[in-house]
Amino acid sequence: MTPLKLTSTLLTITLLTSSAQAGFHVMQIEEIIGGINGNTTAQAIQLRLKSAGQNLVSNASIWAADATGSNRVLLLDISANVTNSAGGARVLLATSAFTTAMNATGGPAFVPDFTLATPIPVAYLNAGKITFESDGGTVSTPGTVYWAFAWGGATYTGTNTGSTQNDSDGFFGDNLAHSAPFASALPTTTFGGVIFTGASSAASTNNAADYAATSSPAIVTKNNATFFTVVPEPGSLAFVGIGALALAGTVFGRRRSLPRRD
Repeated sequence: MTPLKLTSTLLTITLLTSSAQAGFHVMQIEEIIGGINGNTTAQAIQLRLKSAGQNLVSNASIWAADATGSNRVLLLDISANVTNSAGGARVLLATSAFTTAMNATGGPAFVPDFTLATPIPVAYLNAGKITFESDGGTVSTPGTVYWAFAWGGATYTGTNTGSTQNDSDGFFGDNLAHSAPFASALPTTTFGGVIFTGASSAASTNNAADYAATSSPAIVTKNNATFFTVVPEPGSLAFVGIGALALAGTVFGRRRSLPRRD
């Protein structure tokens, strides 16, 4: 092999290796649902690609930490990549209880892109943190944190640091004297959660400014752009309350399974 061909081959290998390693980290944690109608095992986490080509999520893991930023729990070591690599595409992770609740009222079948192996522990829902990070993290030491979202106001006292890839200073908190990233606990008694309010290409500034409560019911979106409205479980007061509307011909509003346009 000539020196020129050898150089070209090595460059190609380097570029392919770099692409494989980097094709997942330009990502947002877009939406978090801590429970549906009081069912704290029915949880969902929605990621959003900040730019095209970031679909190699098999290199990433989702972790939760408690109010001190400690006692980390692995929610899911993502085992496969997703197909839709467009900027702004979503990746939907949900617990099996969330899937059961979504399918309990009938209508289009709901299946997330990935099933969370473990829900965010109930004890963490008042104050805690989730991180999107590279594989290799442990219970005590995270991998490279590419996005973090913490909640609980001043009750959360853990760290908020991570990579500068998606946050210019690598600090996902609120930059105040305390580390209160989001002012309250994760919603669990409604049909909503919290959502990143910036554009799909937006970087993190700080959790307090970047996140707000979703509508209730919230909307969750799969990687193939199919989206679903979160619905109450059968027998709940909320379900009874919308029954008349459903009979009036707006039953499609309970849950939609349509291509998302934004």
